[in-house]
Amino acid sequence: MTTASASDDTLMGRLRGGSRAARDAAFQELVRRHARGLRAYVVPIAGAAQADDVIQDTFLRVYQHRDRYETGPATFRSWAYRIARNLALNKRRKEGRVRPLADVGSGRLVAQERGPAQRFDAALEGGAVRAAVGDLGDADREVIALRFQRGLSYAEIAEVTGASPAAVKQRAWRALRRLRQTLETP
Repeated sequence: MTTASASDDTLMGRLRGGSRAARDAAFQELVRRHARGLRAYVVPIAGAAQADDVIQDTFLRVYQHRDRYETGPATFRSWAYRIARNLALNKRRKEGRVRPLADVGSGRLVAQERGPAQRFDAALEGGAVRAAVGDLGDADREVIALRFQRGLSYAEIAEVTGASPAAVKQRAWRALRRLRQTLETP
């Protein structure tokens, strides 16, 4: 199995116990797969100027703590997003500034299925949805961004945010309901 076709769990296994070349290749593939999505996620939290530092620190932590990674219900992606989220929030706190999780609509949505998701994706390209998402609270914007921009499952979002999967589902449902109400109001 080539590095490019290996699962994240397989790559983490190689990162933990492979030869130097296998570790390097596995690490590079994990960075290639996840750096862009992680950066897009942390920019609204830490700011564009700090995002690259946060992502570099995230992958440094992934490498340093590779022996702590366990396969199971949490995926590599949720583990990496959790690390990035914590680092971005810490950076924001240290700088003493509060930046809202704004401009969630600047990226493209992950198409999950045909129908409402595709309609939502098309609508997101317009400013009305972007403005409506911007009016949501930080926690709601974060759930919407992780679910529809990054394509994380509710269980993965729960791992990232520290909330229960039921709370994440409820938050997403309420946020989508608010968005629908805002967008349907003339």
